[in-house]
Amino acid sequence: MYLFVKSEFCILDICQMNLSAFDLNLLRVLDALLREGSTVKAGARIGLSQPAVSAALGRLRSGLGDELLLSQRAGA
Repeated sequence: MYLFVKSEFCILDICQMNLSAFDLNLLRVLDALLREGSTVKAGARIGLSQPAVSAALGRLRSGLGDELLLSQRAGA
């Protein structure tokens, strides 16, 4: 399960990014994570393994300079 993180990320940050170097396929992963709430279910939704989804989330966090989502253990 993932929780939204309060973020200082804003539209101005996006405008300052080099979008030509940004992998837009990562947005599919973000969409699946937001819809499904887990890396396993998100991966199944878009045809990726859980490790591939986790790696993509890491690239999103790094590329955007934002944690985006925080992991919450099941039952926590």
